[in-house]
Amino acid sequence: MPARSLRLQDENPPVCVRKTLNFDPLLTVSWVPPHQEEIPEEEAGRRMSELLWTDGDVKDTETPSSYATAPVEVLLFLIIIIMESSSMLLFILLWTVRRSEVQDLSGKQFTFPSDPKGINQPRVALRANTRLITVMTVCLRFFSQLNRMQGLFSLATRDHSNALMLHKDTEGSYKVHAGDDTYIFTKIPTNRMDWNSVCWTWDSRTGLTQLWLNRLRTSRKLVGQNYLVNGNLSIIVGQEQDAYGSGFDRNDSFEGDITDLHMWDRVVSACDLRSYMNQGSFSPGNLLNWNNLNFDVSGNVSIQDADFEEPVCQ
Repeated sequence: MPARSLRLQDENPPVCVRKTLNFDPLLTVSWVPPHQEEIPEEEAGRRMSELLWTDGDVKDTETPSSYATAPVEVLLFLIIIIMESSSMLLFILLWTVRRSEVQDLSGKQFTFPSDPKGINQPRVALRANTRLITVMTVCLRFFSQLNRMQGLFSLATRDHSNALMLHKDTEGSYKVHAGDDTYIFTKIPTNRMDWNSVCWTWDSRTGLTQLWLNRLRTSRKLVGQNYLVNGNLSIIVGQEQDAYGSGFDRNDSFEGDITDLHMWDRVVSACDLRSYMNQGSFSPGNLLNWNNLNFDVSGNVSIQDADFEEPVCQ
């Protein structure tokens, strides 16, 4: 979209100013006198600030007569901008903190830095186009050297903060939640100096759930039979929700890298799960698709090139 410009002209204005207002990236206000060479933007901005602005307000000084001839509509427009600047700046700040977008993240990873004081609460919110889940599979790859509880996948509804949750406890222990039911898978070999590929399946009708980790699988267990995940969903990786979209505890936060996250509204076949583990071909998730992911980043999460390499078969 082309920038919107306002041009104020006068026979003998004191300075030539071309300055982009910070609170609207599409707005340009220019004073361009005839037959006068433009001065550098930095100097023009300084002079403009001295003439018109002090901490966002109009100076309580006499306005130069050269500006008195500006059109009334322009002056009214500037007054409205001044009055609304606070709310506009707040909007831009919130937009910067929560960057919502849809991207193909093939070959990329989310990197979650350490947050020992729990100030930044690094996390990524994921958007799934559904309000009802009765059966599902979620897969992701993670790299972390921490040997403590870490939330890997947290799905909350307004009725239940642990509607569907997968987290890693101490080394070799993984807990899954389906509503009020939980099950802990223990003694599963986990890499601390390499990537881990994990998949979790669950079917509400039968209550059967299973965990896959690095090409190994558990036996099926019973959890959350007849439980329905229903309503607005809040899906977060990097933090564990103790309330809908909030209630984060730094002792549950994830530190490391996550990539290749997918979620399906079915129990994915063992053949496809093995293919995912080996980074072979598989059908992307229809609820969450790493190759077409709708997400919001909060905190100090960064998107980096993934270093998860495809194994070479001999």
